[in-house]
Parts: sequence; structure tokens; C-alpha cells
Amino acid sequence: MSNKFKIPETPQITTPVNVDRPIQEMQNALAQGLPWLEKSFGRAYPAIKTSQGSFGVQKILVYPQVWQGVRDFKSTILPLDMFEVLGNDNLKSFCFFKVEDPVNLVEFVLNGDSVFRATVSIIFWFNLRRIDPAIDYPFTEVLKGQVIRILESMTFAAWGSGQVLRIWEGAANVFRGYDISILKDQELVYPWGGFRVETEITYQDDIAGCMPGDIEPAPI
Repeated sequence: MSNKFKIPETPQITTPVNVDRPIQEMQNALAQGLPWLEKSFGRAYPAIKTSQGSFGVQKILVYPQVWQGVRDFKSTILPLDMFEVLGNDNLKSFCFFKVEDPVNLVEFVLNGDSVFRATVSIIFWFNLRRIDPAIDYPFTEVLKGQVIRILESMTFAAWGSGQVLRIWEGAANVFRGYDISILKDQELVYPWGGFRVETEITYQDDIAGCMPGDIEPAPI
């Protein structure tokens, strides 16, 4: 089925750890605080497509996908297909998170509780006319201001801190690291729009004792 016609989910990780924990808290804060935001997705992961380029040369395309959770099919738990998040005419607005490389070790603590710092981008895409048809001019700055206000007023539930570093616009900057040739030409031209909020998140290693299910830690 085409990505344009899928009904996407925004599932929650039951026990998020490390950088996934503050990401999920920000995901929920944006979903609850922005009435115009139709879907607040979680962390995106890079995926690869191949395309036939000029003179028969195969081109490698990188694009973002988000986790869609699982479904129960005849008493069997099956993973749902990942969902592509590079523009979607079926949604009026959405955001997703990208963890930039590298994640830095700030303080090493033997046997756990080390401190890490990550640059986390939040990428927003929207159709302004669908958000408010009564406004007949680009009002991206209003949306941007609302996002920044939520992020700057956040207090994380567990140990951690965050700050907004910078904001990027323009298709090449918003979707940096991905191949924007996948996008249609109009998908960042009014009434469509987008921006990327670059944040810095400091968090504590809390993976100890949180191995999923019956997975045992690897022997040292």
C-alpha cells in the first residue's frame, strides 16, 4: 500500500531508556500542547531505497521511517511495517525525531549512570491551509513560536535536561541527511512548510536492569 494512504500510528515504547526516554517525553508534550499537530511521531530510523539514475546508474536514497508498533493477529504478535515520514498529503501536519551522530559521552561512571549528550532534531512538516483555512498568508513563525515555548518550558520526569540550539528552514536543511528528491517539488512551498528544531539533550544511562523480555545481557 502506498505510504500516502496508510493511517499511521504513534505508538509508545513501554519502557524507554537512554535517549528514547526524553524523546518520548517531548513527543507527548508536543502532541498534547499543539492542537494543530495531527501526528507526533517518535524517533525515526534511516532506511534505504534504490533508484535508477541517469545512464542506468543506480542511485541510493536515504529516507526516514518511524516505528509503528505491533498488532495481534490470531494470538500472534506481529510487527507493523515502518512508516515513511517525508511529506504526506494525507496528513495536515506531523513531526518526528532524529538522533544526530555522534552521541557524546560526558561522564563515565563504572557499572552504570554514565552521562551522555545527544543532538536531537525535531522535524516538522505541515499544510498551512489545512491547519487554518481562514489565514491567507504564511504563518510558520506562529507555529515555530508555539513549538519553542513548549520545548523551553519542559521538565523531564527522570534525570535529564534539554535546550533548543537552533532552527533550520529550507528543504535541504529541514531534511538534512535524507534524499529530498523523494519529495514532490511543492512539498515545502506555501501552503506546505516545514522547519527543523535542533536540540541538545543530556541524559543518564539507565539501561541497567531494563533488558526487554527474557533477553539476557551479554557476558563481559
